[in-house]
Amino acid sequence: MTALNELVTSARAAHARLCIDTVTVSRVTSRGTLNPATSTYSGPTTSAIYTGAARLKRMMSKDTETGDVEREVARLVLVLPYAATGSGNLRNGDLVTFTSSADAALVGKVLTIVGPEHGSTSSARRYTLEEVSA
Repeated sequence: MTALNELVTSARAAHARLCIDTVTVSRVTSRGTLNPATSTYSGPTTSAIYTGAARLKRMMSKDTETGDVEREVARLVLVLPYAATGSGNLRNGDLVTFTSSADAALVGKVLTIVGPEHGSTSSARRYTLEEVSA
């Protein structure tokens, strides 16, 4: 093993220890259906594709205005252990739900993945998330 490989392996282990929150990442598998006779919508169906350790970091936020409504759009980074099963299979539009966290305000929060971040010597899997608040 080269010195670089040893360094990357050590950094990955260190990042995994920092992931103290737990998330479930799900993907919409069906958009749902509308029953025209009853006018009821069944809602989307999702499938869990990752459940496990995570860490959340705030990247930036900005105020946007749509019509008369002003909103804050926050960009955050979801950090997952590099070697965690399923952590490399996430994609844009997947939903991240915090199931436990050192920050109680995160529990139950649902954020949307808007892009992966790649690197040849990455010490963790990183995904950009977006949160829009009124």
